[in-house]
Amino acid sequence: MPGKKFKRAILALVVSSVLVNSLVGAVLITNYQHLGSLVKVVLLVRGLALPQVTWGKMLDGATGGIVASLQDEHSLYPAPANYPQAARQIENSVMAKIIYIPQKVGYIKINSFTARTEQDLAMVWPTVTHAEGLILDLRDNPGGSLSAAVGVANYFLPPGPAVQLVYGNGKRESYPVQGKGLKLPVVVLVNHKTAREAEVLAAAEQDKGTSLLVGTTTRGIGVRQTVYQIDAKTSLQLATAKYLSPLGRGIDTVGIEPDVSVAAESEILDAGLKVLAAAL
Repeated sequence: MPGKKFKRAILALVVSSVLVNSLVGAVLITNYQHLGSLVKVVLLVRGLALPQVTWGKMLDGATGGIVASLQDEHSLYPAPANYPQAARQIENSVMAKIIYIPQKVGYIKINSFTARTEQDLAMVWPTVTHAEGLILDLRDNPGGSLSAAVGVANYFLPPGPAVQLVYGNGKRESYPVQGKGLKLPVVVLVNHKTAREAEVLAAAEQDKGTSLLVGTTTRGIGVRQTVYQIDAKTSLQLATAKYLSPLGRGIDTVGIEPDVSVAAESEILDAGLKVLAAAL
Protein backbone atom coordinates (compact mmCIF):
# COMPACT_ATOMS: atom_id res chain seq x y z
CA MET A 1 0.00 0.00 0.00
CA PRO A 2 1.21 3.57 -0.73
CA GLY A 3 0.58 4.57 2.87
CA LYS A 4 2.80 1.82 4.24
CA LYS A 5 5.60 2.65 1.77
CA PHE A 6 5.43 6.29 2.80
CA LYS A 7 5.64 5.42 6.49
CA ARG A 8 8.59 3.12 5.86
CA ALA A 9 10.39 5.87 3.95
CA ILE A 10 9.80 8.35 6.77
CA LEU A 11 11.01 5.80 9.33
CA ALA A 12 14.19 5.11 7.29
CA LEU A 13 14.82 8.85 7.04
CA VAL A 14 14.41 9.34 10.79
CA VAL A 15 16.70 6.39 11.59
CA SER A 16 19.36 7.69 9.18
CA SER A 17 19.12 11.15 10.68
CA VAL A 18 19.53 9.79 14.21
CA LEU A 19 22.57 7.73 13.19
CA VAL A 20 24.26 10.67 11.45
CA ASN A 21 23.54 13.03 14.34
CA SER A 22 24.80 10.47 16.84
CA LEU A 23 28.02 10.01 14.90
CA VAL A 24 28.62 13.75 14.56
CA GLY A 25 27.73 14.24 18.21
CA ALA A 26 30.20 11.59 19.28
CA VAL A 27 32.93 13.26 17.25
CA LEU A 28 32.11 16.65 18.76
CA ILE A 29 32.04 15.33 22.32
CA THR A 30 35.27 13.35 21.93
CA ASN A 31 37.18 16.14 20.20
CA TYR A 32 35.61 19.28 21.68
CA GLN A 33 39.00 20.64 22.78
CA HIS A 34 40.48 20.28 19.30
CA LEU A 35 37.40 21.86 17.74
CA GLY A 36 37.60 24.71 20.22
CA SER A 37 41.23 25.32 19.27
CA LEU A 38 40.30 25.29 15.59
CA VAL A 39 37.62 27.92 16.12
CA LYS A 40 40.04 30.13 18.10
CA VAL A 41 42.71 29.87 15.41
CA VAL A 42 40.22 30.74 12.66
CA LEU A 43 38.99 33.81 14.56
CA LEU A 44 42.51 35.00 15.37
CA VAL A 45 43.76 34.55 11.80
CA ARG A 46 40.75 36.30 10.32
CA GLY A 47 40.76 39.09 12.86
CA LEU A 48 44.36 39.83 13.76
CA ALA A 49 46.85 38.37 11.28
CA LEU A 50 48.58 40.90 9.03
CA PRO A 51 48.45 38.74 5.89
CA GLN A 52 44.92 38.72 4.55
CA VAL A 53 43.49 35.33 3.69
CA THR A 54 40.20 34.35 2.10
CA TRP A 55 37.85 31.75 3.50
CA GLY A 56 38.58 29.62 0.43
CA LYS A 57 42.31 29.57 1.11
CA MET A 58 41.70 28.79 4.77
CA LEU A 59 39.48 25.86 3.85
CA ASP A 60 42.06 24.61 1.34
CA GLY A 61 44.70 24.83 4.06
CA ALA A 62 42.49 22.96 6.52
CA THR A 63 41.85 20.23 3.92
CA GLY A 64 45.56 19.94 3.23
CA GLY A 65 46.18 19.72 6.96
CA ILE A 66 43.81 16.77 7.27
CA VAL A 67 45.74 14.90 4.56
CA ALA A 68 49.08 15.96 6.09
CA SER A 69 47.97 14.45 9.42
CA LEU A 70 48.30 11.04 7.75
CA GLN A 71 52.08 11.64 7.80
CA ASP A 72 52.34 9.80 4.50
CA GLU A 73 54.50 11.28 1.76
CA HIS A 74 52.44 9.48 -0.87
CA SER A 75 49.11 11.06 0.17
CA LEU A 76 48.78 14.60 -1.16
CA TYR A 77 46.21 17.33 -1.48
CA PRO A 78 47.56 19.46 -4.41
CA ALA A 79 46.71 23.13 -4.54
CA PRO A 80 44.45 23.96 -7.51
CA ALA A 81 47.36 25.57 -9.41
CA ASN A 82 49.44 22.37 -9.08
CA TYR A 83 46.80 19.92 -10.25
CA PRO A 84 47.45 20.11 -14.02
CA GLN A 85 51.12 19.27 -13.44
CA ALA A 86 50.24 16.47 -11.01
CA ALA A 87 47.69 14.99 -13.38
CA ARG A 88 49.71 15.31 -16.60
CA GLN A 89 50.81 12.00 -18.09
CA ILE A 90 53.90 11.44 -20.19
CA GLU A 91 53.09 11.01 -23.87
CA ASN A 92 54.88 8.55 -26.17
CA SER A 93 55.30 6.13 -23.29
CA VAL A 94 57.06 3.43 -25.38
CA MET A 95 60.13 3.70 -27.59
CA ALA A 96 61.71 0.76 -29.42
CA LYS A 97 64.67 0.04 -31.65
CA ILE A 98 67.01 -2.74 -32.77
CA ILE A 99 70.57 -2.96 -31.45
CA TYR A 100 73.35 -5.19 -32.87
CA ILE A 101 75.94 -6.51 -30.37
CA PRO A 102 76.61 -8.13 -32.97
CA GLN A 103 73.51 -10.29 -32.40
CA LYS A 104 70.19 -8.68 -33.22
CA VAL A 105 68.65 -7.45 -29.95
CA GLY A 106 65.35 -5.70 -29.42
CA TYR A 107 65.32 -2.65 -27.13
CA ILE A 108 62.12 -1.34 -25.52
CA LYS A 109 62.08 1.78 -23.36
CA ILE A 110 58.91 2.38 -21.31
CA ASN A 111 58.88 5.93 -19.97
CA SER A 112 55.70 5.59 -17.89
CA PHE A 113 52.53 3.50 -17.67
CA THR A 114 49.60 5.38 -19.21
CA ALA A 115 46.38 4.52 -21.01
CA ARG A 116 48.40 4.42 -24.26
CA THR A 117 51.23 2.14 -23.11
CA GLU A 118 49.71 -1.21 -24.11
CA GLN A 119 48.68 0.17 -27.49
CA ASP A 120 52.14 1.63 -28.07
CA LEU A 121 53.80 -1.65 -27.06
CA ALA A 122 51.56 -3.68 -29.36
CA MET A 123 52.67 -1.54 -32.30
CA VAL A 124 56.40 -2.20 -31.80
CA TRP A 125 56.15 -5.76 -30.48
CA PRO A 126 56.34 -7.63 -33.82
CA THR A 127 59.56 -5.81 -34.72
CA VAL A 128 61.49 -6.31 -31.49
CA THR A 129 60.43 -9.92 -30.93
CA HIS A 130 62.07 -10.99 -34.21
CA ALA A 131 65.38 -10.36 -32.47
CA GLU A 132 67.44 -12.93 -30.55
CA GLY A 133 67.02 -11.24 -27.18
CA LEU A 134 65.30 -8.29 -25.57
CA ILE A 135 66.22 -5.35 -23.36
CA LEU A 136 63.35 -3.84 -21.35
CA ASP A 137 64.42 -0.43 -20.05
CA LEU A 138 62.48 0.75 -16.98
CA ARG A 139 65.04 3.33 -15.86
CA ASP A 140 63.56 6.68 -14.80
CA ASN A 141 60.04 5.23 -15.09
CA PRO A 142 57.92 6.79 -12.30
CA GLY A 143 55.07 4.29 -12.67
CA GLY A 144 51.51 5.33 -13.47
CA SER A 145 48.56 3.09 -14.28
CA LEU A 146 48.57 -0.31 -12.57
CA SER A 147 46.30 -1.79 -15.25
CA ALA A 148 48.77 -0.64 -17.92
CA ALA A 149 51.68 -2.21 -16.03
CA VAL A 150 49.77 -5.49 -15.70
CA GLY A 151 48.91 -5.28 -19.40
CA VAL A 152 52.61 -4.97 -20.25
CA ALA A 153 53.37 -7.87 -17.90
CA ASN A 154 51.15 -10.02 -20.11
CA TYR A 155 53.79 -9.76 -22.83
CA PHE A 156 56.62 -10.96 -20.61
CA LEU A 157 55.32 -13.21 -17.81
CA PRO A 158 53.88 -16.73 -17.83
CA PRO A 159 50.29 -17.15 -16.57
CA GLY A 160 49.79 -16.36 -12.90
CA PRO A 161 49.73 -13.42 -10.49
CA ALA A 162 51.70 -10.33 -11.50
CA VAL A 163 51.22 -8.36 -8.27
CA GLN A 164 49.44 -8.50 -4.92
CA LEU A 165 47.74 -5.53 -3.27
CA VAL A 166 47.30 -5.26 0.50
CA TYR A 167 44.76 -2.67 1.66
CA GLY A 168 44.59 -0.87 4.99
CA ASN A 169 41.88 -3.22 6.27
CA GLY A 170 44.09 -6.25 5.55
CA LYS A 171 42.22 -7.29 2.43
CA ARG A 172 44.41 -8.76 -0.32
CA GLU A 173 43.86 -8.63 -4.04
CA SER A 174 45.82 -10.33 -6.81
CA TYR A 175 46.17 -9.18 -10.41
CA PRO A 176 46.80 -12.20 -12.67
CA VAL A 177 48.09 -12.27 -16.24
CA GLN A 178 47.29 -14.77 -18.96
CA GLY A 179 50.86 -14.61 -20.24
CA LYS A 180 52.01 -14.76 -23.86
CA GLY A 181 54.96 -17.02 -23.03
CA LEU A 182 57.82 -14.94 -24.44
CA LYS A 183 60.63 -17.33 -25.36
CA LEU A 184 63.43 -14.77 -25.74
CA PRO A 185 66.11 -14.02 -23.13
CA VAL A 186 65.20 -10.73 -21.44
CA VAL A 187 67.23 -8.25 -19.41
CA VAL A 188 65.42 -5.51 -17.47
CA LEU A 189 67.26 -2.25 -16.77
CA VAL A 190 66.40 -0.43 -13.53
CA ASN A 191 67.77 2.48 -11.51
CA HIS A 192 66.99 4.58 -8.44
CA LYS A 193 64.24 6.40 -10.35
CA THR A 194 62.37 3.22 -11.25
CA ALA A 195 59.28 3.55 -9.05
CA ARG A 196 55.79 2.33 -8.19
CA GLU A 197 54.21 0.32 -11.02
CA ALA A 198 57.57 0.05 -12.79
CA GLU A 199 58.89 -1.63 -9.65
CA VAL A 200 55.86 -3.92 -9.69
CA LEU A 201 56.78 -5.13 -13.19
CA ALA A 202 60.47 -5.49 -12.34
CA ALA A 203 59.69 -7.46 -9.17
CA ALA A 204 57.35 -9.78 -11.07
CA GLU A 205 59.97 -10.42 -13.76
CA GLN A 206 62.48 -11.26 -11.05
CA ASP A 207 60.12 -13.51 -9.08
CA LYS A 208 59.08 -15.46 -12.18
CA GLY A 209 62.68 -15.91 -13.32
CA THR A 210 61.79 -14.66 -16.80
CA SER A 211 64.53 -12.04 -16.88
CA LEU A 212 67.60 -10.68 -15.12
CA LEU A 213 67.54 -7.21 -13.55
CA VAL A 214 70.58 -5.03 -14.22
CA GLY A 215 71.28 -1.61 -12.70
CA THR A 216 70.80 -0.09 -9.26
CA THR A 217 68.26 -0.62 -6.47
CA THR A 218 64.89 0.86 -7.41
CA ARG A 219 63.20 3.81 -5.70
CA GLY A 220 61.17 1.81 -3.18
CA ILE A 221 57.74 3.43 -3.58
CA GLY A 222 55.63 0.30 -3.42
CA VAL A 223 52.22 1.83 -2.83
CA ARG A 224 49.17 2.35 -5.00
CA GLN A 225 48.32 6.04 -5.24
CA THR A 226 44.68 6.70 -6.09
CA VAL A 227 43.63 10.14 -7.31
CA TYR A 228 40.13 11.32 -6.39
CA GLN A 229 38.72 14.29 -8.27
CA ILE A 230 37.35 16.75 -5.70
CA ASP A 231 36.16 19.35 -8.21
CA ALA A 232 37.12 20.64 -11.65
CA LYS A 233 40.44 22.07 -10.44
CA THR A 234 41.54 20.08 -7.42
CA SER A 235 42.20 16.45 -6.56
CA LEU A 236 43.10 14.31 -3.58
CA GLN A 237 45.85 11.71 -3.91
CA LEU A 238 45.83 8.93 -1.31
CA ALA A 239 48.03 5.90 -0.76
CA THR A 240 45.36 3.20 -0.67
CA ALA A 241 47.28 -0.09 -0.85
CA LYS A 242 50.76 -1.61 -0.68
CA TYR A 243 52.25 -3.58 -3.55
CA LEU A 244 53.75 -7.01 -2.99
CA SER A 245 55.56 -9.08 -5.59
CA PRO A 246 54.00 -12.38 -6.76
CA LEU A 247 56.08 -14.18 -4.09
CA GLY A 248 54.96 -11.72 -1.39
CA ARG A 249 58.06 -9.51 -1.25
CA GLY A 250 57.53 -5.97 -0.06
CA ILE A 251 58.64 -3.11 -2.31
CA ASP A 252 57.87 0.02 -0.29
CA THR A 253 60.91 1.72 1.32
CA VAL A 254 63.26 -1.14 0.31
CA GLY A 255 63.01 -1.23 -3.47
CA ILE A 256 64.06 -4.07 -5.74
CA GLU A 257 67.67 -5.23 -5.72
CA PRO A 258 68.98 -5.99 -9.23
CA ASP A 259 70.54 -9.35 -10.06
CA VAL A 260 73.56 -7.53 -11.48
CA SER A 261 74.50 -4.27 -9.75
CA VAL A 262 76.07 -1.47 -11.77
CA ALA A 263 77.40 1.52 -9.85
CA ALA A 264 77.61 4.04 -12.69
CA GLU A 265 74.35 5.07 -14.36
CA SER A 266 76.13 5.62 -17.67
CA GLU A 267 77.27 1.98 -17.71
CA ILE A 268 73.91 0.28 -17.08
CA LEU A 269 72.91 -0.17 -20.72
CA ASP A 270 76.29 -1.59 -21.73
CA ALA A 271 76.24 -3.92 -18.73
CA GLY A 272 72.75 -5.08 -19.66
CA LEU A 273 73.81 -5.79 -23.24
CA LYS A 274 76.77 -7.83 -21.97
CA VAL A 275 74.51 -9.87 -19.66
CA LEU A 276 72.08 -10.45 -22.53
CA ALA A 277 74.88 -11.43 -24.95
CA ALA A 278 76.08 -14.05 -22.47
CA ALA A 279 72.57 -15.54 -22.41
CA LEU A 280 72.22 -15.83 -26.18
